[in-house]
Amino acid sequence: MIITSKNIRVLSLGILCFEGFGIRIFENVISGAIILWTVVLFILNLKNVLRMPINALFKLIGIMLFYVFFCSLKGIKTEPFLFATWSSAFIIISNYWHRQNSFVDDMSSLCRFCMYYSLLHIPIMLLLKPLLITTNFGMNPKTFLYLFYFNSGEGFMGLPRIQGFCWEPSCWNLLLNLNLVFMLYFKRPVKDLILSIVAIVSIMATTGLVVMIVIICVYYALLLERKKFIKNLLVGVTVIAVCTPFVYSELQDKLSTGSGNARVGDFAIAAAVMQNSPILGDDLGHIANNPIAIKARSEAWTSEGDWIGYMDQGMVNSFASLLVEWGAVISIIIIILLLRCPLLHDIKLRILFMIALLGVMIGTPILQTGFFYMFVFSTIILNKKNIKRNESYINNHSDI
Repeated sequence: MIITSKNIRVLSLGILCFEGFGIRIFENVISGAIILWTVVLFILNLKNVLRMPINALFKLIGIMLFYVFFCSLKGIKTEPFLFATWSSAFIIISNYWHRQNSFVDDMSSLCRFCMYYSLLHIPIMLLLKPLLITTNFGMNPKTFLYLFYFNSGEGFMGLPRIQGFCWEPSCWNLLLNLNLVFMLYFKRPVKDLILSIVAIVSIMATTGLVVMIVIICVYYALLLERKKFIKNLLVGVTVIAVCTPFVYSELQDKLSTGSGNARVGDFAIAAAVMQNSPILGDDLGHIANNPIAIKARSEAWTSEGDWIGYMDQGMVNSFASLLVEWGAVISIIIIILLLRCPLLHDIKLRILFMIALLGVMIGTPILQTGFFYMFVFSTIILNKKNIKRNESYINNHSDI
């Protein structure tokens, strides 16, 4: 493969995802492995990082100093890994200082790769299940030749659940649902759209299926071209009609299990924390030891599963986690910054993209990742004046 600036940018986006919600191959092997990934990103993107203006770096430093101050107000310790997480997000943003318009193409390329990679799991899942071995990585995924990974539990009809290069299926579904967004937005051929849907359904993750249905509904209800209304509407209705009964059944089953209860229970934890400390929130890193959180989750628990075990794992609902970590006021500011992300300059694409991101956040702990904060920080660092200036730069440079 030819090494081009685009390939480096796409690879960097993949590393950012892997750093935040990828398979934990260094867990219990290298302490602070996130530093390693941050260094790799820095080396890959050194040229663009050095081109960033000093005021952009000051903004990042200001965010970090505010975090230290905020933690001191709450009376808790800072989480050192967040500094590496935010630095990684800043490094990726540096790639788009002079080329915001390239982000959509780069992210689309990564998601398209994820779709084809995920589809390769299907024959292995169906035909080679006995050959899967359990790894000693974090969460102990099963693998085929250490190239394809599956959740250690069993899913629909006893089949292993695909998790790609992510630490669990719901995280992998984020990238596949974003691929669906790009397929719809760019009006890819029907066969590509079908492959995208098959990739999502094959993971058998309830959150991903629900988000998929919402994305399709919003697209066909709000973003449809009138001249192709009948044809595209029939496609959308057909897909929804086929998938909805299965999704509804999966959602009911999910809410009756410990996994579903954990996500709903996180909202109860957030509500209890907001009643006690709405401005500052609480210590997300040690929420399992918080009496308020323990009481809230136990009262909201309806499953026969072990709620204490889920409590020990911390919060998995990123929306609820956001409120706990940052309090109500700052959480609202973060969401506003996220929704104004300049990397997604077209409003139609931004709507679909944010549905996928925010929808998956309900069931996936991706809050404290560079991938999430990349969108938030881009609104702070890549301001509107900078975007206009860089569009002029793009028009005069063809090697982007």
